[in-house]
Amino acid sequence: MTVYIDPPRWPAHGTVFSHLVSDESLDELHEFASRLGVSVRAFDQDHYDIPAHRLADALALGAVAVEGKDLARILIRSGLRVPARRRPAKLAPALTRRWERHVPGHPGLGSHLLERWLEPHRAYHGPAHLLKVLEAVDLLTDGRPSQELVLAAWFHDAVHRGRAGEDEKDSAALARQLLGPDGCAPESPPPAGRGGAGRSPVQEGSGEGHAAPGSGVRAAPREGRGPGAAESLPAGLADRVAELVMVTVAHRPDPTDRDACLLVDADLAVLGGTAEEYERYRADVRREYADVPESQFRAARAEVLQNLLSSPRLFHHATAVALWETQARRNVAREIQLLTGQ
Repeated sequence: MTVYIDPPRWPAHGTVFSHLVSDESLDELHEFASRLGVSVRAFDQDHYDIPAHRLADALALGAVAVEGKDLARILIRSGLRVPARRRPAKLAPALTRRWERHVPGHPGLGSHLLERWLEPHRAYHGPAHLLKVLEAVDLLTDGRPSQELVLAAWFHDAVHRGRAGEDEKDSAALARQLLGPDGCAPESPPPAGRGGAGRSPVQEGSGEGHAAPGSGVRAAPREGRGPGAAESLPAGLADRVAELVMVTVAHRPDPTDRDACLLVDADLAVLGGTAEEYERYRADVRREYADVPESQFRAARAEVLQNLLSSPRLFHHATAVALWETQARRNVAREIQLLTGQ
């Protein structure tokens, strides 16, 4: 593997930046950046942004200098490039269209939820994850998901603050508040602050969650009910959506609950991606927990993944099992090896 860097020509924050990429592996790229002393927060989907004053250090450490156009070609050939259409800012229109198709007549509510998913602190639990879950739901239901399932997908990480086990509870509470019989007119979501002490660096599996104390809900009832209110939604919908959201705490649904199984399968579909897709997923997870010490992150993450592998099977729907089970187990086992050195 070789790491490449282009000239510092990209202005931001009072300086100019270079791009640092790998021709083969995000793992090796992260390892190089760590040796360089660059925070994982500088990672942007498929490259690191390196300030001009660190260029000489990167070259001394072994990075190869190339022109920007050559670096772009190297990144494309590596298979690690994230196309512009898959970047968060480009996903909002596609997500809006999906919302309008499945939940017509409630644009305010959809906009409020999308604003939450676009919060800047979300490295993994952002719009790309939401779109992947919705695409998996469509795949597993032949494009005919229940409205409860679609709404559960939208709400399942609507609150994301970095407190293990609490995000799902707060997301479920948000669903009850916004979809309930009294309805609520959504305001802006709370500031994207992150929990500090007590955050748990865990991910898809069991007991994962990321919410600060309190629900983070800033939607207040008002007379006449606003455009996001639940005025024509079915009775009982709020409780059902909240129930489905809570299944994502442990990812162990009642096998007789079809929508719960489908939601879990869609949420975990990322585990069954290609090696390159899984590598990017791991990088995004680590970036969300950049403030967690490496040793603590590795221990907690490995424990969650080991719990996952202890399940007789990760997926429930026959299509999900056929598409993702084998690759997911391979990906998870490999990550455990990388985390533990065993």
